[in-house]
Amino acid sequence: MGISNTNKKPCEEKQTDQLIISNVASRHSSSVNEERRESFYLIWLDECAKNESLESLRTQALLREINHDNCLFFNQPDQFFVQIRELEERQQQLLVVISGSLAEELLPKLRSIDSIPIIIIFCANYNQYVYLLNKYPKVVRICTTYEKLQSSIRNELLSSKFNLFENQFIKYIRPLNSKNGIENHSAYYSYISFIQLLKQMPQTEQAKESMLKTCRDYYRGNSTEQGKIDAFKKDYKADKAIDWYVAECFVYRLVNHAFRTEDITLWYAFRYYVVDLCQQMEKIHQEQAIRSLLTVYRGQARMPISQFEHLKCNIGCLVSTNGFFSTSTHLYIARSFIEGATDTNNSKAVLFEITVDGSNLQNTIFVDIDRYINSSDEGEGEGEVLFNIGSVFCIEDVLRHSNFNVWVIKMKATDEGTDEIKKNLYEKKKEFRQENINYYLVVY
Repeated sequence: MGISNTNKKPCEEKQTDQLIISNVASRHSSSVNEERRESFYLIWLDECAKNESLESLRTQALLREINHDNCLFFNQPDQFFVQIRELEERQQQLLVVISGSLAEELLPKLRSIDSIPIIIIFCANYNQYVYLLNKYPKVVRICTTYEKLQSSIRNELLSSKFNLFENQFIKYIRPLNSKNGIENHSAYYSYISFIQLLKQMPQTEQAKESMLKTCRDYYRGNSTEQGKIDAFKKDYKADKAIDWYVAECFVYRLVNHAFRTEDITLWYAFRYYVVDLCQQMEKIHQEQAIRSLLTVYRGQARMPISQFEHLKCNIGCLVSTNGFFSTSTHLYIARSFIEGATDTNNSKAVLFEITVDGSNLQNTIFVDIDRYINSSDEGEGEGEVLFNIGSVFCIEDVLRHSNFNVWVIKMKATDEGTDEIKKNLYEKKKEFRQENINYYLVVY
Protein backbone atom coordinates (compact mmCIF):
# COMPACT_ATOMS: atom_id res chain seq x y z
CA MET A 1 0.00 0.00 0.00
CA GLY A 2 1.53 3.31 -1.00
CA ILE A 3 1.58 6.08 1.62
CA SER A 4 4.12 8.76 0.81
CA ASN A 5 3.07 11.13 3.61
CA THR A 6 3.61 8.61 6.43
CA ASN A 7 6.61 6.86 7.94
CA LYS A 8 4.81 3.52 8.08
CA LYS A 9 6.16 0.90 5.70
CA PRO A 10 3.94 -1.20 3.44
CA CYS A 11 3.32 -4.81 4.38
CA GLU A 12 6.20 -7.17 3.75
CA GLU A 13 6.46 -7.86 0.05
CA LYS A 14 6.34 -11.36 -1.39
CA GLN A 15 8.62 -12.65 -4.12
CA THR A 16 7.17 -15.47 -6.23
CA ASP A 17 8.55 -16.97 -9.41
CA GLN A 18 5.98 -17.10 -12.17
CA LEU A 19 5.81 -19.19 -15.29
CA ILE A 20 4.79 -16.72 -17.97
CA ILE A 21 3.08 -18.22 -20.97
CA SER A 22 4.19 -16.80 -24.30
CA ASN A 23 2.53 -13.52 -25.25
CA VAL A 24 1.73 -14.81 -28.70
CA ALA A 25 -0.04 -17.84 -27.26
CA SER A 26 -2.74 -15.65 -25.71
CA ARG A 27 -4.36 -15.41 -29.14
CA HIS A 28 -5.15 -19.15 -28.90
CA SER A 29 -7.57 -18.67 -26.01
CA SER A 30 -10.71 -16.73 -25.23
CA SER A 31 -12.41 -15.81 -22.03
CA VAL A 32 -14.96 -13.10 -22.83
CA ASN A 33 -18.67 -13.86 -22.49
CA GLU A 34 -21.43 -12.68 -24.82
CA GLU A 35 -23.49 -10.57 -22.43
CA ARG A 36 -23.48 -6.79 -22.14
CA ARG A 37 -21.16 -4.99 -19.78
CA GLU A 38 -23.29 -2.53 -17.84
CA SER A 39 -21.20 -1.35 -14.86
CA PHE A 40 -17.80 -1.59 -13.28
CA TYR A 41 -16.32 -2.64 -9.95
CA LEU A 42 -13.46 -0.87 -8.21
CA ILE A 43 -11.28 -3.49 -6.52
CA TRP A 44 -8.41 -3.00 -4.08
CA LEU A 45 -6.03 -5.93 -3.62
CA ASP A 46 -3.42 -5.38 -0.92
CA GLU A 47 -1.95 -7.45 1.90
CA CYS A 48 -3.13 -4.69 4.26
CA ALA A 49 -6.52 -4.02 2.64
CA LYS A 50 -8.53 -5.32 5.60
CA ASN A 51 -6.34 -3.96 8.38
CA GLU A 52 -7.90 -1.56 10.85
CA SER A 53 -5.06 0.89 10.35
CA LEU A 54 -5.70 4.53 9.54
CA GLU A 55 -4.05 4.11 6.15
CA SER A 56 -6.25 1.18 5.16
CA LEU A 57 -9.44 2.86 6.31
CA ARG A 58 -8.50 6.02 4.44
CA THR A 59 -7.90 4.05 1.22
CA GLN A 60 -11.23 2.27 1.57
CA ALA A 61 -13.02 5.59 2.11
CA LEU A 62 -11.34 7.12 -0.94
CA LEU A 63 -12.39 4.24 -3.19
CA ARG A 64 -15.95 4.23 -1.87
CA GLU A 65 -16.18 7.94 -2.57
CA ILE A 66 -15.41 7.24 -6.22
CA ASN A 67 -17.60 4.16 -6.66
CA HIS A 68 -19.70 3.70 -3.56
CA ASP A 69 -21.97 0.84 -4.61
CA ASN A 70 -19.39 -1.41 -6.26
CA CYS A 71 -16.21 -1.46 -4.18
CA LEU A 72 -14.44 -4.65 -3.08
CA PHE A 73 -11.37 -5.10 -0.87
CA PHE A 74 -9.13 -8.20 -0.70
CA ASN A 75 -6.00 -9.14 1.19
CA GLN A 76 -5.82 -12.71 -0.17
CA PRO A 77 -5.20 -13.42 -3.90
CA ASP A 78 -7.23 -16.67 -3.78
CA GLN A 79 -10.34 -14.83 -2.59
CA PHE A 80 -9.70 -12.13 -5.16
CA PHE A 81 -9.60 -14.57 -8.10
CA VAL A 82 -12.76 -16.38 -6.92
CA GLN A 83 -14.61 -13.06 -6.94
CA ILE A 84 -13.11 -12.10 -10.32
CA ARG A 85 -14.53 -15.25 -11.89
CA GLU A 86 -17.98 -14.51 -10.51
CA LEU A 87 -17.90 -10.92 -11.76
CA GLU A 88 -16.72 -12.03 -15.20
CA GLU A 89 -19.71 -14.34 -15.50
CA ARG A 90 -21.96 -11.35 -14.76
CA GLN A 91 -19.99 -9.32 -17.35
CA GLN A 92 -18.86 -6.64 -14.94
CA GLN A 93 -15.89 -4.57 -15.97
CA LEU A 94 -13.18 -4.09 -13.38
CA LEU A 95 -10.61 -1.51 -12.37
CA VAL A 96 -8.02 -3.00 -10.03
CA VAL A 97 -5.82 -1.13 -7.55
CA ILE A 98 -3.04 -3.44 -6.37
CA SER A 99 0.00 -3.25 -4.08
CA GLY A 100 3.44 -3.35 -5.63
CA SER A 101 4.44 -6.71 -4.18
CA LEU A 102 1.23 -8.43 -5.27
CA ALA A 103 1.51 -6.77 -8.68
CA GLU A 104 4.86 -8.46 -9.24
CA GLU A 105 3.36 -11.79 -8.24
CA LEU A 106 0.00 -11.64 -10.02
CA LEU A 107 0.37 -9.52 -13.16
CA PRO A 108 1.30 -12.56 -15.31
CA LYS A 109 -2.18 -13.92 -14.50
CA LEU A 110 -4.04 -10.61 -14.63
CA ARG A 111 -2.74 -9.76 -18.11
CA SER A 112 -5.05 -12.34 -19.76
CA ILE A 113 -8.28 -11.35 -17.95
CA ASP A 114 -10.27 -9.33 -20.48
CA SER A 115 -12.63 -7.82 -17.90
CA ILE A 116 -9.68 -5.99 -16.29
CA PRO A 117 -8.53 -3.35 -18.82
CA ILE A 118 -6.96 -1.06 -16.20
CA ILE A 119 -4.60 -1.77 -13.29
CA ILE A 120 -3.18 0.89 -10.98
CA ILE A 121 -0.31 0.08 -8.63
CA PHE A 122 -0.57 1.78 -5.22
CA CYS A 123 2.75 1.55 -3.40
CA ALA A 124 5.29 3.44 -1.31
CA ASN A 125 8.23 3.22 -3.72
CA TYR A 126 7.62 4.33 -7.31
CA ASN A 127 11.09 3.45 -8.56
CA GLN A 128 10.89 -0.12 -7.28
CA TYR A 129 7.92 -0.95 -9.50
CA VAL A 130 8.27 1.45 -12.43
CA TYR A 131 9.50 -1.40 -14.66
CA LEU A 132 6.02 -2.95 -14.46
CA LEU A 133 4.57 0.11 -16.16
CA ASN A 134 6.26 -0.76 -19.44
CA LYS A 135 6.23 -4.53 -19.08
CA TYR A 136 2.45 -4.87 -18.67
CA PRO A 137 0.19 -2.72 -20.91
CA LYS A 138 -2.72 -2.93 -18.47
CA VAL A 139 -0.72 -1.09 -15.80
CA VAL A 140 -1.50 2.55 -16.50
CA ARG A 141 -0.38 4.30 -13.32
CA ILE A 142 1.88 3.90 -10.29
CA CYS A 143 0.60 6.04 -7.43
CA THR A 144 2.34 6.81 -4.14
CA THR A 145 -0.10 9.33 -2.66
CA TYR A 146 -3.83 9.36 -1.98
CA GLU A 147 -4.28 12.45 -4.13
CA LYS A 148 -2.53 10.86 -7.11
CA LEU A 149 -4.52 7.65 -6.69
CA GLN A 150 -7.83 9.49 -6.63
CA SER A 151 -7.09 11.64 -9.68
CA SER A 152 -5.69 8.66 -11.61
CA ILE A 153 -8.80 6.55 -11.04
CA ARG A 154 -11.12 9.38 -12.05
CA ASN A 155 -9.10 10.07 -15.19
CA GLU A 156 -9.00 6.43 -16.23
CA LEU A 157 -12.75 6.04 -15.79
CA LEU A 158 -13.14 8.70 -18.46
CA SER A 159 -10.70 7.03 -20.83
CA SER A 160 -11.62 4.99 -23.87
CA LYS A 161 -10.52 1.77 -22.21
CA PHE A 162 -13.94 1.66 -20.64
CA ASN A 163 -15.83 3.57 -23.31
CA LEU A 164 -14.61 1.95 -26.54
CA PHE A 165 -16.33 -1.39 -25.98
CA GLU A 166 -18.87 -0.31 -23.37
CA ASN A 167 -22.25 -2.05 -23.69
CA GLN A 168 -21.15 -4.12 -26.67
CA PHE A 169 -22.01 -7.76 -27.26
CA ILE A 170 -18.81 -9.80 -27.43
CA LYS A 171 -19.04 -12.97 -29.53
CA TYR A 172 -16.20 -15.30 -30.49
CA ILE A 173 -18.33 -17.59 -32.65
CA ARG A 174 -21.67 -17.12 -34.34
CA PRO A 175 -24.14 -20.04 -34.52
CA LEU A 176 -25.54 -20.63 -38.02
CA ASN A 177 -28.82 -22.23 -38.92
CA SER A 178 -27.78 -25.25 -40.95
CA LYS A 179 -31.39 -26.36 -41.42
CA ASN A 180 -32.01 -23.46 -43.79
CA GLY A 181 -28.48 -23.46 -45.13
CA ILE A 182 -25.71 -21.00 -44.45
CA GLU A 183 -26.55 -18.98 -47.54
CA ASN A 184 -29.89 -17.99 -45.98
CA HIS A 185 -28.42 -16.82 -42.69
CA SER A 186 -28.84 -13.06 -43.07
CA ALA A 187 -26.65 -12.06 -40.13
CA TYR A 188 -23.68 -14.03 -41.44
CA TYR A 189 -24.22 -12.76 -44.97
CA SER A 190 -24.38 -9.16 -43.77
CA TYR A 191 -21.20 -9.66 -41.75
CA ILE A 192 -19.21 -11.04 -44.69
CA SER A 193 -20.78 -8.61 -47.12
CA PHE A 194 -19.72 -5.66 -44.98
CA ILE A 195 -16.13 -6.92 -45.01
CA GLN A 196 -16.28 -7.05 -48.80
CA LEU A 197 -17.62 -3.53 -48.83
CA LEU A 198 -14.66 -2.33 -46.76
CA LYS A 199 -12.29 -3.94 -49.27
CA GLN A 200 -13.72 -1.72 -51.98
CA MET A 201 -12.95 1.46 -50.09
CA PRO A 202 -9.71 3.33 -50.81
CA GLN A 203 -6.89 2.99 -48.29
CA THR A 204 -6.40 6.62 -47.32
CA GLU A 205 -4.12 8.36 -44.86
CA GLN A 206 -7.27 9.66 -43.18
CA ALA A 207 -8.46 6.10 -42.53
CA LYS A 208 -5.07 5.27 -41.03
CA GLU A 209 -5.09 8.33 -38.77
CA SER A 210 -8.64 7.58 -37.65
CA MET A 211 -7.68 4.07 -36.61
CA LEU A 212 -4.54 5.21 -34.80
CA LYS A 213 -6.48 7.90 -32.94
CA THR A 214 -8.85 5.22 -31.64
CA CYS A 215 -5.85 3.16 -30.53
CA ARG A 216 -4.15 6.14 -28.89
CA ASP A 217 -7.29 6.98 -26.96
CA TYR A 218 -7.58 3.41 -25.73
CA TYR A 219 -3.95 3.28 -24.58
CA ARG A 220 -3.81 6.79 -23.19
CA GLY A 221 -1.11 6.98 -20.53
CA ASN A 222 0.61 3.76 -21.67
CA SER A 223 4.00 4.79 -23.02
CA THR A 224 4.86 1.29 -24.27
CA GLU A 225 1.78 0.92 -26.47
CA GLN A 226 1.96 4.55 -27.55
CA GLY A 227 5.49 3.84 -28.76
CA LYS A 228 4.24 0.84 -30.74
CA ILE A 229 1.49 2.97 -32.25
CA ASP A 230 4.16 5.49 -33.31
CA ALA A 231 6.14 2.65 -34.87
CA PHE A 232 3.04 1.44 -36.73
CA LYS A 233 2.45 4.93 -38.11
CA LYS A 234 6.06 5.19 -39.28
CA ASP A 235 6.85 1.68 -40.50
CA TYR A 236 3.61 -0.10 -41.40
CA LYS A 237 3.29 -1.52 -44.90
CA ALA A 238 0.42 -3.53 -46.35
CA ASP A 239 2.65 -6.54 -46.97
CA LYS A 240 3.51 -6.65 -43.24
CA ALA A 241 -0.06 -6.86 -41.94
CA ILE A 242 0.41 -10.42 -40.63
CA ASP A 243 3.68 -9.45 -38.93
CA TRP A 244 1.86 -6.74 -37.00
CA TYR A 245 -0.96 -9.11 -36.08
CA VAL A 246 1.36 -11.70 -34.52
CA ALA A 247 3.40 -9.07 -32.68
CA GLU A 248 2.66 -8.56 -29.00
CA CYS A 249 1.01 -5.17 -29.29
CA PHE A 250 -2.22 -3.23 -29.64
CA VAL A 251 -3.10 -4.49 -33.12
CA TYR A 252 -4.54 -7.97 -32.55
CA ARG A 253 -6.10 -7.02 -29.21
CA LEU A 254 -8.16 -4.11 -30.49
CA VAL A 255 -8.94 -5.46 -33.97
CA ASN A 256 -10.31 -8.74 -32.67
CA HIS A 257 -12.20 -7.10 -29.84
CA ALA A 258 -13.83 -4.71 -32.29
CA PHE A 259 -14.86 -7.44 -34.73
CA ARG A 260 -16.39 -9.54 -31.96
CA THR A 261 -18.92 -6.83 -31.17
CA GLU A 262 -22.16 -6.19 -33.02
CA ASP A 263 -21.21 -2.57 -33.72
CA ILE A 264 -20.17 -1.93 -37.32
CA THR A 265 -18.93 1.54 -36.39
CA LEU A 266 -16.09 -0.21 -34.56
CA TRP A 267 -15.44 -2.44 -37.57
CA TYR A 268 -15.30 0.66 -39.73
CA ALA A 269 -12.78 2.30 -37.38
CA PHE A 270 -10.25 -0.47 -38.06
CA ARG A 271 -10.91 -0.81 -41.79
CA TYR A 272 -7.48 0.49 -42.81
CA TYR A 273 -5.65 -2.45 -41.26
CA VAL A 274 -8.30 -5.18 -41.56
CA VAL A 275 -8.49 -4.89 -45.34
CA ASP A 276 -4.73 -5.33 -45.62
CA LEU A 277 -4.72 -8.31 -43.27
CA CYS A 278 -7.53 -10.06 -45.15
CA GLN A 279 -5.84 -9.54 -48.48
CA GLN A 280 -2.39 -10.63 -47.29
CA MET A 281 -3.87 -13.75 -45.67
CA GLU A 282 -5.55 -14.64 -48.96
CA LYS A 283 -2.23 -14.20 -50.79
CA ILE A 284 -0.16 -16.24 -48.29
CA HIS A 285 -2.86 -18.95 -48.15
CA GLN A 286 -2.54 -19.43 -51.89
CA GLU A 287 1.26 -19.48 -51.70
CA GLN A 288 1.37 -22.02 -48.87
CA ALA A 289 -1.22 -24.24 -50.57
CA ILE A 290 -1.59 -26.47 -47.51
CA ARG A 291 -3.23 -29.74 -48.54
CA SER A 292 -2.38 -31.86 -45.51
CA LEU A 293 -4.69 -32.77 -42.63
CA LEU A 294 -4.21 -30.55 -39.57
CA THR A 295 -5.58 -30.69 -36.04
CA VAL A 296 -5.56 -27.38 -34.20
CA TYR A 297 -6.72 -26.30 -30.74
CA ARG A 298 -8.12 -23.32 -28.92
CA GLY A 299 -8.98 -22.93 -25.24
CA GLN A 300 -11.91 -20.98 -23.83
CA ALA A 301 -12.00 -20.73 -20.05
CA ARG A 302 -15.56 -19.41 -19.75
CA MET A 303 -18.02 -20.18 -22.52
CA PRO A 304 -21.50 -18.85 -21.70
CA ILE A 305 -23.83 -21.71 -20.83
CA SER A 306 -26.36 -20.64 -23.49
CA GLN A 307 -23.75 -20.88 -26.23
CA PHE A 308 -22.42 -24.17 -24.91
CA GLU A 309 -25.89 -25.75 -24.82
CA HIS A 310 -26.57 -24.55 -28.37
CA LEU A 311 -23.40 -26.24 -29.62
CA LYS A 312 -24.07 -29.40 -27.63
CA CYS A 313 -27.62 -29.73 -28.95
CA ASN A 314 -26.73 -28.99 -32.57
CA ILE A 315 -24.22 -31.61 -33.60
CA GLY A 316 -23.80 -31.40 -37.36
CA CYS A 317 -24.71 -27.69 -37.47
CA LEU A 318 -22.45 -24.83 -38.50
CA VAL A 319 -20.79 -21.94 -36.70
CA SER A 320 -18.68 -19.08 -38.02
CA THR A 321 -15.94 -17.02 -36.42
CA ASN A 322 -16.25 -13.37 -35.52
CA GLY A 323 -12.95 -11.68 -36.17
CA PHE A 324 -9.72 -13.46 -36.95
CA PHE A 325 -9.53 -16.84 -35.25
CA SER A 326 -6.18 -17.96 -33.88
CA THR A 327 -5.47 -21.61 -33.05
CA SER A 328 -2.42 -23.73 -32.33
CA THR A 329 -1.25 -27.13 -33.47
CA HIS A 330 0.20 -27.52 -29.96
CA LEU A 331 -2.36 -28.87 -27.51
CA TYR A 332 -0.37 -27.72 -24.48
CA ILE A 333 -0.69 -24.07 -25.52
CA ALA A 334 -4.49 -24.20 -25.67
CA ARG A 335 -4.62 -26.20 -22.41
CA SER A 336 -2.44 -23.67 -20.60
CA PHE A 337 -5.21 -21.10 -20.90
CA ILE A 338 -7.93 -23.29 -19.40
CA GLU A 339 -5.78 -24.84 -16.70
CA GLY A 340 -7.58 -24.40 -13.39
CA ALA A 341 -10.82 -23.28 -15.06
CA THR A 342 -13.95 -24.98 -13.74
CA ASP A 343 -17.56 -25.26 -14.82
CA THR A 344 -20.10 -23.00 -13.10
CA ASN A 345 -23.82 -22.44 -13.37
CA ASN A 346 -23.17 -19.76 -15.97
CA SER A 347 -20.20 -21.01 -17.98
CA LYS A 348 -18.20 -24.00 -19.13
CA ALA A 349 -14.47 -24.49 -19.66
CA VAL A 350 -14.02 -25.80 -23.19
CA LEU A 351 -11.28 -26.90 -25.54
CA PHE A 352 -11.87 -26.62 -29.28
CA GLU A 353 -10.36 -29.44 -31.33
CA ILE A 354 -10.58 -28.50 -34.99
CA THR A 355 -9.79 -30.68 -38.00
CA VAL A 356 -8.62 -28.87 -41.12
CA ASP A 357 -8.40 -30.85 -44.36
CA GLY A 358 -6.69 -28.48 -46.77
CA SER A 359 -7.29 -30.83 -49.71
CA ASN A 360 -11.06 -30.37 -49.42
CA LEU A 361 -11.20 -26.62 -48.78
CA GLN A 362 -11.44 -23.92 -51.44
CA ASN A 363 -13.02 -20.97 -49.64
CA THR A 364 -11.64 -21.31 -46.10
CA ILE A 365 -8.66 -19.01 -45.70
CA PHE A 366 -6.00 -19.95 -43.13
CA VAL A 367 -2.28 -19.32 -42.74
CA ASP A 368 0.46 -21.33 -41.03
CA ILE A 369 2.18 -18.53 -39.13
CA ASP A 370 5.35 -20.50 -38.38
CA ARG A 371 5.88 -21.13 -42.07
CA TYR A 372 5.14 -17.50 -42.86
CA ILE A 373 7.79 -16.19 -40.47
CA ASN A 374 10.25 -18.87 -41.63
CA SER A 375 10.62 -20.64 -38.30
CA SER A 376 13.70 -22.75 -38.98
CA ASP A 377 13.70 -25.03 -35.94
CA GLU A 378 10.73 -27.36 -35.78
CA GLY A 379 9.12 -27.31 -32.35
CA GLU A 380 10.27 -23.81 -31.42
CA GLY A 381 7.38 -22.01 -33.05
CA GLU A 382 3.97 -21.43 -31.57
CA GLY A 383 2.31 -23.75 -34.07
CA GLU A 384 -0.12 -20.94 -34.81
CA VAL A 385 -2.72 -21.37 -37.54
CA LEU A 386 -4.69 -18.20 -38.19
CA PHE A 387 -8.16 -18.27 -39.80
CA ASN A 388 -9.66 -15.35 -41.68
CA ILE A 389 -12.80 -13.50 -40.64
CA GLY A 390 -16.00 -15.48 -41.10
CA SER A 391 -14.46 -18.95 -41.33
CA VAL A 392 -17.08 -21.70 -41.08
CA PHE A 393 -16.89 -24.87 -38.98
CA CYS A 394 -19.15 -27.89 -38.55
CA ILE A 395 -19.79 -29.16 -35.01
CA GLU A 396 -18.94 -32.85 -34.95
CA ASP A 397 -19.17 -33.69 -31.26
CA VAL A 398 -19.26 -32.23 -27.75
CA LEU A 399 -17.89 -34.50 -25.06
CA ARG A 400 -16.38 -34.46 -21.59
CA HIS A 401 -12.64 -35.13 -21.35
CA SER A 402 -12.10 -36.79 -17.99
CA ASN A 403 -8.33 -36.35 -17.92
CA PHE A 404 -8.37 -32.63 -18.76
CA ASN A 405 -11.59 -31.98 -16.79
CA VAL A 406 -12.97 -29.83 -19.61
CA TRP A 407 -15.53 -30.12 -22.38
CA VAL A 408 -14.04 -30.81 -25.81
CA ILE A 409 -15.86 -29.32 -28.80
CA LYS A 410 -14.82 -31.15 -31.94
CA MET A 411 -15.27 -29.25 -35.19
CA LYS A 412 -14.03 -29.37 -38.75
CA ALA A 413 -13.39 -26.51 -41.13
CA THR A 414 -15.84 -26.54 -44.00
CA ASP A 415 -16.81 -24.72 -47.19
CA GLU A 416 -20.42 -25.87 -46.86
CA GLY A 417 -22.76 -23.30 -48.35
CA THR A 418 -20.02 -20.76 -48.99
CA ASP A 419 -20.13 -21.18 -52.79
CA GLU A 420 -23.55 -19.54 -52.82
CA ILE A 421 -22.30 -16.79 -50.54
CA LYS A 422 -19.35 -16.25 -52.87
CA LYS A 423 -21.65 -15.96 -55.87
CA ASN A 424 -23.89 -13.42 -54.12
CA LEU A 425 -20.89 -11.41 -52.98
CA TYR A 426 -19.59 -11.26 -56.55
CA GLU A 427 -22.84 -9.63 -57.62
CA LYS A 428 -22.72 -7.29 -54.65
CA LYS A 429 -19.13 -6.39 -55.49
CA LYS A 430 -20.21 -5.18 -58.93
CA GLU A 431 -22.81 -2.98 -57.23
CA PHE A 432 -20.13 -1.54 -54.95
CA ARG A 433 -18.13 -0.49 -57.98
CA GLN A 434 -21.10 1.18 -59.67
CA GLU A 435 -22.64 2.94 -56.67
CA ASN A 436 -21.51 5.31 -53.97
CA ILE A 437 -20.01 3.18 -51.22
CA ASN A 438 -21.11 5.65 -48.57
CA TYR A 439 -24.70 4.74 -49.47
CA TYR A 440 -24.06 1.17 -48.43
CA LEU A 441 -22.47 2.29 -45.19
CA VAL A 442 -25.70 4.08 -44.33
CA VAL A 443 -27.73 1.00 -45.26
CA TYR A 444 -25.57 -1.20 -43.01
